[in-house]
Amino acid sequence: MDFHFDEIFERSNVSNPDNLDYSSDSESSDSIIDHGKKEVELDDPLLEGPKKLMFDDFTVLKTVGQGAYGKVFQVRCKLNNQIYAMKVMNKRFLLDENAVHYTKSERDVMIQMRHPFIIDMYCAIQTPERVGFIMKFINGGQLFFHLRNEVVFPEDKARYYAAELVLALEYLHLNNIVHRDLKPENILLSNTGHVVLTDFGFAKLNINDDNKTTTACGTHEYMSPEMVQGIEYGKETDWWSVGVLLYDMLNGSPPFQHSNIDKLHQLILTKSLKYPNYWHQNTVNLLKRLMERNSAKRIAVKEIKNHKFFIQSLGWEKLQKQAIPPPFIPNIGLENLSQIDTIYTSKKNNDFSPVAPLSHSQNDQFKGFSYVRSFSPHLEECGNQKNLFLRTSK
Repeated sequence: MDFHFDEIFERSNVSNPDNLDYSSDSESSDSIIDHGKKEVELDDPLLEGPKKLMFDDFTVLKTVGQGAYGKVFQVRCKLNNQIYAMKVMNKRFLLDENAVHYTKSERDVMIQMRHPFIIDMYCAIQTPERVGFIMKFINGGQLFFHLRNEVVFPEDKARYYAAELVLALEYLHLNNIVHRDLKPENILLSNTGHVVLTDFGFAKLNINDDNKTTTACGTHEYMSPEMVQGIEYGKETDWWSVGVLLYDMLNGSPPFQHSNIDKLHQLILTKSLKYPNYWHQNTVNLLKRLMERNSAKRIAVKEIKNHKFFIQSLGWEKLQKQAIPPPFIPNIGLENLSQIDTIYTSKKNNDFSPVAPLSHSQNDQFKGFSYVRSFSPHLEECGNQKNLFLRTSK
């Protein structure tokens, strides 16, 4: 059974489930602070009475990932005995790294997402010391893990993963969001073999033709020329990264590499790429158009979906409905971690040791962070009417 985390909260007596904030008069390590807000209580049959949702409601099983600002754990929810992913970040570390805004942005993006190829977030929680996201657990492994094991992907396999990623990005861009950190580590495979785009820590909201950005962020090997140069950019920066990713899948390494960041940036701006003569001309043509240094001339989503590289063997509507069999299906239960790199699973689950408490003014920077997702239909139930499945926090 495909259990939805929403079901825990459907029964709660809360009038505004899409915009919930936890609060507590206590400042103990297991309380949830959001001063001046109503306390959320879960009226769940597994409990003897109402209970606040907090980190202690989840049993940490294994570390399954690590990013720049936090760790991701496989956890079991004590309220329904189901498996989830929990991303945990230390508030003090976020403050020290000036990364609170990235974490809030990640939360705001994931609140809006309802797409089969994008990670589902069910709630955001916090204590005085930490913030966290509870997400759907995806255990088919990072694309990076599989690429490292296989070295290169056959063209059909790379095409399939790139196509599902194109649909995920098309959805983000329709909602004026750019990801800005596309790379094999941020693309997971579900246990049914489909792409799941994750890690929205560098995602940027409200990007359109009239509102662009100049921030250089993400992973250097995948940065676009306009990002490296510090000039204004928009959604087209993600399509450059798709080109780098596709090249990486077919070649076994990204097209631009150097241990010196300045020299790497210079390669991104000037290096002439060579393509193996055994690559199909349609493949080479698409890569050239995706990695077009002039962003104004770079191929956009409509042309990408009509490019011969894709239309020769894929149907977009069938792909959207997950009706085309994936090239690899892990077909494993949610407790199976065989597809997750042991570099993560061998780590100790030690991110919950006591830390020095923050001041009220420091904690106020996280005010409004807590969130519980209300029950809503998924993309496949809504057709192409994106406004039906797009939910925003009010």
